[in-house]
Amino acid sequence: LQEGYVRGITPPAVTLERAVDQIRYVADLAGSIENIGIGSDLDGAYGNEQTPVGLNRYRDLLKLEEMMLNRGFTSEDVEAVFFSNWYRFFMRVLPEDN
Repeated sequence: LQEGYVRGITPPAVTLERAVDQIRYVADLAGSIENIGIGSDLDGAYGNEQTPVGLNRYRDLLKLEEMMLNRGFTSEDVEAVFFSNWYRFFMRVLPEDN
């Protein structure tokens, strides 16, 4: 999200708007929103210094929904990025419960 970023050296400058820019870029590059899913490391694996500015808690991910809708994504696109793309992926790769 930030060209030239070096962990522990580069100050955080990535905004949530930049994250939406990247969602659009990947969707255009891949030809579909179906290959994009939001994941976060807000569980303590990495610090907040490695997340976009304004993304401090899990609930802050919801800010992306309004931004995406304002940028022309449909509500179905938003649901796909937040949930259904991951669901489809895990249903395909995880073993069935016997």
